[in-house]
Amino acid sequence: MAEIKRILCLTDRKELNIGGVKEVISFDDNGAVILTENGELSVEGENIRISNLDAQSGEVNITGKIDAMIYSADSNEKKKGIRARLFG
Repeated sequence: MAEIKRILCLTDRKELNIGGVKEVISFDDNGAVILTENGELSVEGENIRISNLDAQSGEVNITGKIDAMIYSADSNEKKKGIRARLFG
């Protein structure tokens, strides 16, 4: 079984290489939301483009002016945490 790479490499705020991608949830000129092995990654910027998407290897390359990258916890983990606090 091939090892999944979990890479996040930003070059000159113009090119972002991401490994360990499960799904591209959405994207437009101002950003992208990507589900990775490490949680949900939001990329914000201008003229955002997905220049390469390899679903088999789980790699995505994004180009444009990248202003921010924000990881969020997996939504299932958040739900478990809320349930545990309410009913724990």
